Amino acid sequence: MDFMDSNSTRCIVVIRSIDYNVIQSFSNTWRGDTSLFGSNNSLYHKLLKVGLLAIDSLNSEKSWLMIYKKDDPSFDSKYQFELPVSTDGISAEGTSFDDPRNEIPSMLCRTEYW
Repeated sequence: MDFMDSNSTRCIVVIRSIDYNVIQSFSNTWRGDTSLFGSNNSLYHKLLKVGLLAIDSLNSEKSWLMIYKKDDPSFDSKYQFELPVSTDGISAEGTSFDDPRNEIPSMLCRTEYW
């Protein structure tokens, strides 16, 4: 969760899962992390807060990608599940997100891989 907190305000953040075949990468495991960090303070809750509204769909082996803008509710978070998987990992090739204000390239701060 620290990587989400460490980004500067209004940065575009890209998250790409690379642990699609690890059982601990399912949303119900993340939701249970509140025993370590306190009520409503888990990876599950943080991803839900930044716009991963279909987080409960991460309940089986699947890859995913998300883009959000930290602390900017006017930016519509984007995510996609079931990205193509190869022996080299996950490919985001062919994945596109609407960016009518052309904010993504200029505000991209860092990409995190799970």
